[in-house]
Amino acid sequence: MYGMNILLFFTAFVIWIKRNIAMFLIAFMLGMSNVILEETRMVNDTRVHIEYKEQVPNNMDAEVSFPKK
Repeated sequence: MYGMNILLFFTAFVIWIKRNIAMFLIAFMLGMSNVILEETRMVNDTRVHIEYKEQVPNNMDAEVSFPKK
């Protein structure tokens, strides 16, 4: 009975180690990809992003005046 508890603990520990190593490798590879492609993606990001453009009022051009010579 005592040996069975050690075996269960050992298998759970091995699974935990494998999962953490896989997470670290995925994060590292994604980070390297972001550096190479100059992106800012995360592990849980979606590919669809909405980009908002800054809207400049049209009367901005009328207010600009240059000094006369």
